[in-house]
Amino acid sequence: MLVKNASPKFLLPVIAPLLAVVLLVGCVNSAHDSLRARQVDDPSQMKVRSIEIQQAIADMIPDRYTHANDLAGPYDEDQKASLLKCKPILSSDYWNLEDEGEGVQYAGGFAVRLDEGAPAEDIVDQVYTEIVDSPKIGIDRRSIPGSLTSDTILYTTDGYQVSVGYFLSKKGGQYLVDVYVWSPCFIPETMPPSRKI
Repeated sequence: MLVKNASPKFLLPVIAPLLAVVLLVGCVNSAHDSLRARQVDDPSQMKVRSIEIQQAIADMIPDRYTHANDLAGPYDEDQKASLLKCKPILSSDYWNLEDEGEGVQYAGGFAVRLDEGAPAEDIVDQVYTEIVDSPKIGIDRRSIPGSLTSDTILYTTDGYQVSVGYFLSKKGGQYLVDVYVWSPCFIPETMPPSRKI
């Protein structure tokens, strides 16, 4: 059961720890060819695909463990999110205003609060198993490591980064499952206003 009308501001404290790690090290894995920036006519299509993958993953989380969930599910197409540059956020290059022609990513994600006593690790393991086998998501088999663990990053055949993890919330002492679906790097033909889509 995902709450669709919860305010996105509740999501920030939930996803901030992993988001910080990803931003500090950079969003691009240069070893993965599908993440090289490519020209895109309509950047909103990158968001649409991220939301499609997020929703597929949200549907994999068993309802029987989410009665306590009060967090927003995957964004809908009307909610705006900032495009992030494809480089480490702490680098001096990140803040260079003269690099409009460089690649950006849509950083999609959501979290689900689990009921008290829910087996968070087992749920994440099962979700990863379903992700790997989902034709709707389309994981690149070459990106699957020998063993899947919490926060393993997988890649789809169209270059999206997918990660599922869990952590114990300081508020309420319940586990939260966090899901990240980042688009491949792309260069919009026209940068959207305020770099948001």
